[in-house]
Amino acid sequence: MPAPVMAPDVRALLDPDPDPASARSPAPPAPAAAAAAAAFATLSRLRGTRSLHPSGIVLAGTLRVPAGGRVRLPAAWRELDGAPAIVRASRSLGLPESLPDVLGLAVRAGGQDLLLTTSRRGPGVQHLFVPARHFLGPTFSSVLAFRVAGRTLLVTAALRAPGPHRSAPTLGELARLAAGGLTLDLRLTSFAGRSAPLATIPLDAVLPDGNAAAVRFDPWRAGGGLVPAGCLQDLRRPAYAASRRGTPARGSR
Repeated sequence: MPAPVMAPDVRALLDPDPDPASARSPAPPAPAAAAAAAAFATLSRLRGTRSLHPSGIVLAGTLRVPAGGRVRLPAAWRELDGAPAIVRASRSLGLPESLPDVLGLAVRAGGQDLLLTTSRRGPGVQHLFVPARHFLGPTFSSVLAFRVAGRTLLVTAALRAPGPHRSAPTLGELARLAAGGLTLDLRLTSFAGRSAPLATIPLDAVLPDGNAAAVRFDPWRAGGGLVPAGCLQDLRRPAYAASRRGTPARGSR
């Protein structure tokens, strides 16, 4: 396993400006916001930790944005090419690793956060949360949509490792794979299932364990120009804020 590292530029990603220059979510209907907030806060208090994704690992690498491509990318996203990035891999419910769980990848580069979960590839099913045992192989999806350069799209992703390998069902095994070169491929995907490259993140470092518990991701950090879209996205801000309030000295996801 690669030794834990903490370069200054990576450290900045773990404790970013709490109010980044990013999108502002519209205020959701008060009853819906209150219900979502209450549910997440209660679950966090009961668990004494994050409401979801209670444990994980944080990998570090460099964001690489492709030149050209079929889909127009926001200028703010293109400017992130070469920027340091972190990826938190986690299990949603925190079930024993021998059991399927909804797996998560939370990505941060610059002022942009992307929260992805195991899903399926294809129209309709890419909006579903699908339990999985392995981090290598499944399709990850934002499930909910983003506005990207005037279009409404999903973000999908897959982890890959070079050469032959067996699946990595545990977080520890995933961390060890980073020593040999682990890559996260990010794509923009239409509701019809057509996709185009968004970025790749070669991951070659594992951060110390405490960072996985402390780092906080926010789906409305949209400084890279990928802006959450839709009423369900609007509910995420009060839900995540309530989860943080219900968790002693820890974040949401």
